[in-house]
Amino acid sequence: MAQQIAADGGDDPMNQIDDRLAKVEKITISFETFKKALKRNFLDEPDRWGRSYVLRLYPPFEAEMEAEYYESEQGVHYNDEWNEKPIHISPETIMLEETDFFSTYGGVEWPTEANTRSEFSEEEIEEGGGIEKFVEEGRRIFWEELKHSLPEEFDIGRVSHYAPHTVELEWEDVE
Repeated sequence: MAQQIAADGGDDPMNQIDDRLAKVEKITISFETFKKALKRNFLDEPDRWGRSYVLRLYPPFEAEMEAEYYESEQGVHYNDEWNEKPIHISPETIMLEETDFFSTYGGVEWPTEANTRSEFSEEEIEEGGGIEKFVEEGRRIFWEELKHSLPEEFDIGRVSHYAPHTVELEWEDVE
């Protein structure tokens, strides 16, 4: 159930509720969409040209929303004729709710060739089918571990820098 902190107004946005977000109680997120955005935005080589990969909520804002994958470019602005502007949520921000997992990946580090080579001997890697297989298996394990650490709630006020507003997260495609 969504929780809302009453604001007393003032000039500080952190004391005000974003009217768009105040309507939202639950966000449905496909794990595959989340995974794609997190991987492209944070785990793989980050885009150095001002592009980020986010989960986007499109207006009109309602009690139940579905997050969609969106490639956001720095400097691209919304049409001023829109009544309400979309909300962008970076997947990393969602995982900050689960500090046990995301601060250290729960002991599971995003597998790269370099850190895999430091974890296993060359003999083990060769016997196991090569570095690519080890990295691939490590990444499969990473995603499986992540599925067990997905938060059930999220403070959506973080993304707009307004007062806290906690919403329920419903995850799809998590088997």
